[in-house]
Amino acid sequence: MSVLCCDIANKDKPIKDFIIKDVITILPDSTLKEVLEKFIDHKIRHLPIVKDQRVVGVVSVKDVLKLI
Repeated sequence: MSVLCCDIANKDKPIKDFIIKDVITILPDSTLKEVLEKFIDHKIRHLPIVKDQRVVGVVSVKDVLKLI
């Protein structure tokens, strides 16, 4: 995405053209196993933590690696 955003041809496009509509999320009480499975299954490095339809945090692969 950083390449798209910095591309001179894309600088005037609205942000809605770049957002992901079906965001993969986790709940605050998700297990480490569930988090790792989502990282692997969806080939992502960051997961928003959602409670009551609000983002309350973000967990990254780097965060998880610090725990194990």
